[in-house]
Amino acid sequence: MPSKLPPDGAPVRAAAVQPGLGAAVRAASLVTLASRFFGMLRDVLVVQVFGATALGSAFAAAFQVPNLFRRLFGEGALSAAFIPEYALTCRRDHTEADKLATYTLVRLAWVTALTAVVVELALLLLIVLLPADEARQTSLKLMMVMFPFMPAICMAAILSAMLQVHGRFGASMTGAFFMNAFISVVCLYYVVTGKAADASVAYVLAIATVLSAFAQCYWFSRLLKKHFAWQRDSESARPAAVRMLKTFIPVMVGLGGLQISSFVDLSITMYPIWVGETILGYAYPLDVKS
Repeated sequence: MPSKLPPDGAPVRAAAVQPGLGAAVRAASLVTLASRFFGMLRDVLVVQVFGATALGSAFAAAFQVPNLFRRLFGEGALSAAFIPEYALTCRRDHTEADKLATYTLVRLAWVTALTAVVVELALLLLIVLLPADEARQTSLKLMMVMFPFMPAICMAAILSAMLQVHGRFGASMTGAFFMNAFISVVCLYYVVTGKAADASVAYVLAIATVLSAFAQCYWFSRLLKKHFAWQRDSESARPAAVRMLKTFIPVMVGLGGLQISSFVDLSITMYPIWVGETILGYAYPLDVKS
């Protein structure tokens, strides 16, 4: 039987090479181990720049808030629902798998971008309406600068999930290297130059964090070039997307409770900066603004 050739202009797909379980575990484990090491180095450098200060806490909070959404829309519930459906569709029809991935990524981009706009407007209202307070306004402004990280990192998480389906387990874990590298390089510059940490340093680090998420999207897109092609018409993937949504919702509800708990923990930590240094007249024994 003659082999089917792709139409003129269509991308030639690489043959899917699925590594054995042992090779996949080794690749993922080694990359994850290296990522954790560089993540520790990043955290050490961030602490070296800010120290135990309210500004350091404000940066940590600005970093954590978009990551709460990432765990819902990116690496958490959505990935858990997307991977099985995408893998099953890949086995049946590569074109339909491309349509499902396109449909998911486009809708995810719209939802996360809209969420980011709503959150940005809410933060802006808080800055405008609340009484003037330098520490609180710096914290809220850092969140505004950092929040575009959320849509980009959610897209990167789905692209990473696609790499896993195509057997690129080690490559799919490399995204964190970009974030660690971007933040570490900026921190290292300030450590070497000895510049005192102020709000401008925090803003530069926030911008570097956002850029690292877009760099991950670009990197994963390059790695997927032989496995995935964007489709202009992806409406035929709607039934598969509906099945995926039915799986996504209960997982999101379960994870949502965990993320609410994490946000409450964050609010307790940031209470002196966001609200004040006392609760009902009693001193709050955490960060101080000075």
